[in-house]
Amino acid sequence: MHKERRQACRRTRRLDDEPLRQYVRDKLMIGWSPERISGGLWIDCPGNPRMRVSTETMYRFIDKDPQWGPVMRPYPRQARQRRCRGTQRAVRSLIPNRVGIEQRPACVKERTRYGDWEGDTLIGRHRKGAVLTLVERKS
Repeated sequence: MHKERRQACRRTRRLDDEPLRQYVRDKLMIGWSPERISGGLWIDCPGNPRMRVSTETMYRFIDKDPQWGPVMRPYPRQARQRRCRGTQRAVRSLIPNRVGIEQRPACVKERTRYGDWEGDTLIGRHRKGAVLTLVERKS
């Protein structure tokens, strides 16, 4: 009972639906782009929510499906360079003649004198804004 319920709750792959996969295959073979196929589904199958697929799913199907991927790979009109979301590294600007925190004098760490400042920056989303914080270490 538990295994049956667990199997039922798994996410299904969109292109496992045979009529949808056949539609995508046929349209790719006649030269339609994945973008055109996705739009054409709304026109050709207006009342069927199972006949919907995103362009990203189609490109993923072409790239990764072991049976149909190699057969379908030559059909999209443009080779698309895909970018993975979330795997981009943070862009850090390099400050010329920067002195690292590990090279500061020992007396700064002790916080015994006034005039030793510590600063940090916070860059906003899409680099639209910035905040600079400055803290005097002793006070």
